Amino acid sequence: MIGASVSLKNARLLLIETQELLMNDKAKQNQTEMASICREDGTILSNQDEIEMEILGFYGNLMGKANEELIGIDLVVMRGGPQLINDQRSMPVRPISEHEILQALKGIGDLKAPGVDGFGAKFFNVSWHIIKQDVIAAVMEFFNHNRMYPTINSTLVSLIPKGNADKNVKDFRLIS
Repeated sequence: MIGASVSLKNARLLLIETQELLMNDKAKQNQTEMASICREDGTILSNQDEIEMEILGFYGNLMGKANEELIGIDLVVMRGGPQLINDQRSMPVRPISEHEILQALKGIGDLKAPGVDGFGAKFFNVSWHIIKQDVIAAVMEFFNHNRMYPTINSTLVSLIPKGNADKNVKDFRLIS
């Protein structure tokens, strides 16, 4: 019986690795490159690395930056506000339960965009009786050991032209 569970575990790991390789190959095949893009100063970029840096810089600036000049937290102000009771303080660090994992899955709309593997929440909900143990093991691996399969935390980003004269990054709509 132990040999069968080890074989099943190895088969699952092999399946996950194969899926990751196939998804990476599929993503590479579907990937299209921009021929050029124009910076705000009018400089035209045609090198793919420069185009990538321009896009990342544009959206990074939209998201903002961390304030590195923040000296610290004013404890007097913090203590003057609402306080958590002990039970509330322990909630974020307590072990996650199988029930919470299922509730989180059920909280995702069936028609939400699928992940990079093409499977949406409906697939996971419908096939839960088959994939339950694998999904729970992957989620527990994350919470207990801070490890996550790389494809879980990845996304495909597409830039959709807003009009016909798309030259700058701001002339594209980001979809992920």
